[in-house]
Amino acid sequence: QDLRPSVSGPEQHYIFYGLSDYFYIPTGDYRSLIVGFDGDIREGNTPTYLQMKLGGVRDVRGFANDELRGTVKFVTTIEYRARVVGTHVFRIPKIGNFDFAMNCVAFIDNGALMDDIRDAGGERFYTTCCFGVELISPFRDLLRLEMATDGHNSPAYYMTAGTDF
Repeated sequence: QDLRPSVSGPEQHYIFYGLSDYFYIPTGDYRSLIVGFDGDIREGNTPTYLQMKLGGVRDVRGFANDELRGTVKFVTTIEYRARVVGTHVFRIPKIGNFDFAMNCVAFIDNGALMDDIRDAGGERFYTTCCFGVELISPFRDLLRLEMATDGHNSPAYYMTAGTDF
């Protein structure tokens, strides 16, 4: 009797570790300072397509270098968020009430990417600064419109949607 699996693929021997935390510090009515940290480690024989990069819409926004890859990533962010509009309630016929709010944000991201956690002290950390607006729907969905730059490239513009930070 043949008990071999009918589908086989490459041997995969790797583990992913991750830690992230965000601290929201109120600074007044509808204003807050947010301090965040993300750390990711990919250990073992990590395939190239699972290696990490810096930049994009979630970390070190505005940074662009597609050649920079690694299996260890540390990112910090400091963001100031202030409500500028809302919450306003609109009545939409046959749908009901709809509330809307808008925040302005300014933030600084900092991050490093390396191949081994023991390289953390010697790696270059990249810093970007940004500003933008957040539109908040009644479902607590968040639409972010941001402009970011690292001081070397042309400004990068981002539009993201989600329910988290």
